[in-house]
Amino acid sequence: MSTYVEAALSIGLAVTLAVGGLVVARKRLSYNALQGHHDVAAAIYTIAGTIYAVLLAFAVIIVWQAFTDTQSTVAQEANAVSDLERMSRGFPTVIQRQLHEAALTYAHVVVVKEWPLMAHGQSSPQANAALIDLWHTYTDMQELNQSSALYSESLTQLNEITNDRRLRLLDSENRIPTLMWAMLLAGGVIMVVFTYLFAVKTFWHHAAMVVMLSGLIAFAIFLIYALNGPFAGEVKVQPTPFITTIQNMEHVDE
Repeated sequence: MSTYVEAALSIGLAVTLAVGGLVVARKRLSYNALQGHHDVAAAIYTIAGTIYAVLLAFAVIIVWQAFTDTQSTVAQEANAVSDLERMSRGFPTVIQRQLHEAALTYAHVVVVKEWPLMAHGQSSPQANAALIDLWHTYTDMQELNQSSALYSESLTQLNEITNDRRLRLLDSENRIPTLMWAMLLAGGVIMVVFTYLFAVKTFWHHAAMVVMLSGLIAFAIFLIYALNGPFAGEVKVQPTPFITTIQNMEHVDE
């Protein structure tokens, strides 16, 4: 099921339940009874609504910031692999081929093996082994080649790859805590139910208010759900930078 369908169903269900609750509430609570407490209810709702709006916006910003930061980390790691491969062309031909194959293997394994596992917060042993092999191609070089200026810069790029991979794997484990989910869901329900206490004379005006509020809250919560976990779901960070790097390395001799 696509994200758009899930969003439509989730928002539709939330709006339906909210309006259904309004129907029940208006049958049990008379307009005259609510009118006497309307000003107090409005004042309390303003305070509670402001607090919930801030918390909801904060949660949206957190997941979106985590998503964009992960995209940047992935791009930096892929660029470091590409830079490392380009610098390898300054070494003797035999070593250059070893470095090229090691870098290409690492990029392939990350895309094919590790990317699907990160949706579950896991890493790939093959990717880790490929990174270790990439390190060995440099640490096992003869001292003559290690004295090259490119060698020092290559180690800098290798450290960049290693650090970015570590950050990428940590990002794959990031999730909204259960306690925050409870607060978001309970707060949304309270905000909608509280509107039932307002003294609105006509049902359709009251229903329009409830529909707009419940729909907006449901959409915001679904957005948080869709972005929760940068490598999970349909809305996720794609391995596009790595794919571009692989294509460039595979066509280096063309």
